[in-house]
Amino acid sequence: MGKKDKILQAALHLFVKKGIDASSTSKIAKQAGVASGLIFHHFGNKENLVNEVFLKAKSDIAEALKKGFNTKEFSEAGFKKIWKFSINIGLQHIITIRFLHQYSYSRFISSKGRKKGKLFFEIHRAFYKNGIQKGFLKDLNMDFLTEQIFEQYLFTLIYIDENKPSKVVIQNMYMIYRDMIFK
Repeated sequence: MGKKDKILQAALHLFVKKGIDASSTSKIAKQAGVASGLIFHHFGNKENLVNEVFLKAKSDIAEALKKGFNTKEFSEAGFKKIWKFSINIGLQHIITIRFLHQYSYSRFISSKGRKKGKLFFEIHRAFYKNGIQKGFLKDLNMDFLTEQIFEQYLFTLIYIDENKPSKVVIQNMYMIYRDMIFK
């Protein structure tokens, strides 16, 4: 792992554990095992670092989830299979999920960063667009629909991680998730 990646990883962990305001660049550098000046060399300032952590988090989750999206053709069975796959992937990346849950809509993430972050999920958008076209899903604005799905996904993962619910409860969570977007 290169020094830039070590900085991003250390920042991610500190932001989740301590918060962005409480995570000074010197603490991040110490956690990463690099000189403080290297953060400014790679990112310019802490604001840019936060946005890079956000984009890396979005990219990492999107890439991991793509493996479950093996079709653009929407079906209810396919949706349920993807949901289960996505839950398992999210639990494997829970620190990244926690960061996205905490900061996606915070003052720390620029609107430019949010827009760039959406680009990582084009395969997902195509899948849901197909679901609307086929009449499975509510005809909602695509940005609203995908953000709603993603936010529900983040919340569900945090809940599962913290509460370790039974399979019945997880099945009920799926039904709430499903009913939110299906016609």
